[in-house]
Amino acid sequence: MRWIWNASFAGGSLVAAFMQGLMVGALVEGLPLPDGRYAGGEFGWLSPFPVLCGIGLCTGYALLGACWLVRKCEGEARDTAYRLIPYLSLGLLVFLVVVFAYALAENLAVMRRWLERPYLSVFPIIGALAAILLAASVRRRQDGPPFVMVALIS
Repeated sequence: MRWIWNASFAGGSLVAAFMQGLMVGALVEGLPLPDGRYAGGEFGWLSPFPVLCGIGLCTGYALLGACWLVRKCEGEARDTAYRLIPYLSLGLLVFLVVVFAYALAENLAVMRRWLERPYLSVFPIIGALAAILLAASVRRRQDGPPFVMVALIS
């Protein structure tokens, strides 16, 4: 019966992460909120951008979890996490590129703010440096840095 608990815990965690990303994506895309109250239809918040953000957050959390396992585990669990990190990192990179392109194409307000305030470019620079250090630490099989680097990327 333990498998039921494991599947329920994993499924519930996945749904919670997806919903977090979905809601953040809907807010970034721009929900109609006159006087602080939602004024859209039942599924007016549901569009490709929020779904993409939900998938991206799940990928990011999975990468963060794999890096935590590298830091805290030994043996087969750590080795499996090390094998997953490159795939999860690539998935997160693809997500970031697609979200950036989508935000530019759709002319989202958040993108205008980023372009109007060039000092905000420090955050993508920090993320890029952290990604490089993540790749280097995984290649050298250093157990400590990957978790910190993914936290910086997030």
